[in-house]
Amino acid sequence: MLTNMKLINELHQKYLNKPIWVVGSDPSLEDYPDNFLDNKLSITLHLAYLKFPNATYRYFNEIIGEAGEKAYYLNLKPYPPKGNYGSIFNDSGPNAMRAMVSEAVKGERTEYGGHGTCLHPCMYVAIMMGCNPINIIGCNFKNIEGKEHFGNVHQIDHDMRPVTPSFTGHRGTRMIKGLQAIIAGCKDNNIKVNWIKNYGG
Repeated sequence: MLTNMKLINELHQKYLNKPIWVVGSDPSLEDYPDNFLDNKLSITLHLAYLKFPNATYRYFNEIIGEAGEKAYYLNLKPYPPKGNYGSIFNDSGPNAMRAMVSEAVKGERTEYGGHGTCLHPCMYVAIMMGCNPINIIGCNFKNIEGKEHFGNVHQIDHDMRPVTPSFTGHRGTRMIKGLQAIIAGCKDNNIKVNWIKNYGG
C-alpha cells in the first residue's frame, strides 16, 4: 500500500538534466526486452507496469507511485484550458498545453491537464522533475494489427474499459495533437523530446 502521500511538485528538479523514459503500453512494447528499463529513470503509464514492474515511477489515476512506496498526487484537470473536449482541435487547446510546459519548468503548480491520455500529464511531471531529454516509447496512439496494447494487456484493457473508443481516428488524433503541443513547448524551453515509435528506432 502506498503511504506518505506528497504533492507532485515536491519532485521539482529532482532529476535535473537527467534522461527519463516515459512508457505507454501500445503493441510496440512487445519488441522491448523485459530488462529495458533496468538502471533507467522511468515512468510507466496505465498498464505498462505489467511489462516493467521495477520502473522508477508508475502513474495510475492521478497518483505517481515511486518504488519504495512513496506516492505523489497529481491533480488532473482534463481538456485544458477550460475543460472543453474539442478545444484541442482549435488554437486554444494546443496553446494552453504548450504554455503549461513553462509552468511545469517552474514547478509552481500541482495540477496538469491532458486530452485523453495519461501521457500528457506525465510529460509535465517529467518536465517539472527537470528531466532532459525525455524519451517516449509505447505511445503510438494507433491500432496495430488489431491491437491497441501489448500482449495480453490488450484484453485486460478491453475488460476494464469495454466501451472506450479506438485510438484509430478522432481519439488518437486528439492525443497526438496534445503531445505535439507539449513537444513544441519543450522546444521553447530547450528540452529535447525523443518520440520513439519502434524498438531500435
